[in-house]
Amino acid sequence: MLKHIYTCLTVGLVSTTLAQESMPIPSTAPIAGVDKTIPAMALLPPGSVLTQVSLPRYKGPELDMLMTSPKMVIVTKQQIQGETVFIYIYDQGKIKSLLTSKKASYFLDREMVESQSETQIRDSRIKAKGTGLYFDPSTKKGILLGPVVTEISLPTKKTK
Repeated sequence: MLKHIYTCLTVGLVSTTLAQESMPIPSTAPIAGVDKTIPAMALLPPGSVLTQVSLPRYKGPELDMLMTSPKMVIVTKQQIQGETVFIYIYDQGKIKSLLTSKKASYFLDREMVESQSETQIRDSRIKAKGTGLYFDPSTKKGILLGPVVTEISLPTKKTK
C-alpha cells in the first residue's frame, strides 16, 4: 500500500514539473497589490511605527519609483505617513528626479502622495522648493504648493 502512494506522488510531481516547463515565461512581471494594500500593513495596527522603510514601484521589470523614509507611521490601512520622505523617480534605470519632503503621506487607495510641509524637487535642470505637494506616482505628475521658489538651468551654447 505504501508503494502505491509513493508512485502516485512521484507521478504527480513529474506531471506538475512538465506542465511548468511548457508554460511560456511572461514578458512583464505580474502586477502586485491589485487590492491597493500593502500586505504587511494588514498585520499591523494603526499607530505602528516602521523604521528604514523603502516602498518600490515597478513598471514591468524595471524600477520606476522608490519612496524611502527613516520613519513611517501606519495611520490607517490605506494611509502611511513618513518623516523626511525621499521619492526617487527613475527613467531607464537611472535616477531622473528627486522629491524630498519633511513630512508626507502615501494613500494606497488613491495612489497619491500628499505633503503639507516643505518640499523640494530636483532634477538635472530644475530645482523647486514649495510648501507642500500633491503627487501621482502612476503618472509622475503633481502640483507643488506655493509660495514656490524655482531655479531653472538652461544648457549653455558653445560658440566657435
